[in-house]
Amino acid sequence: LRRVLKNNPLLNKCSNADLDKITGHVSFKQYPAGHALIRQDDIDQTLFIVTEGEVDVYVDGELRSTEKSPEVCGEMSVVEGGPRQASVVCGTECKAVAINKKALRFLIKKHPYVWKDIIRMAQERK
Repeated sequence: LRRVLKNNPLLNKCSNADLDKITGHVSFKQYPAGHALIRQDDIDQTLFIVTEGEVDVYVDGELRSTEKSPEVCGEMSVVEGGPRQASVVCGTECKAVAINKKALRFLIKKHPYVWKDIIRMAQERK
């Protein structure tokens, strides 16, 4: 799991020790095509890092984009704290890491640049 996290541009500067500390709050799963990682209007602050595959991003049921791994999803809800602004559906079979709020807070406290990168990503998507 540490290797998967280290290979993502958002977390590649984090120490191995810090990544090891969050493994209990992180899951790494394989999802079939058609699986919704994120549903628009849900209240959730989980960040997803898609490590393999492609995801389709829908707003109000309309396809807005198709993103290839590595891709970070769910950052807008983490930044703004409100409901999800889009649905993210696996367009192909995907592997993704889900990072919960507790793990994310720990990483942001130890590595402030992670928060800056998340905010930058959210602003680029608006």
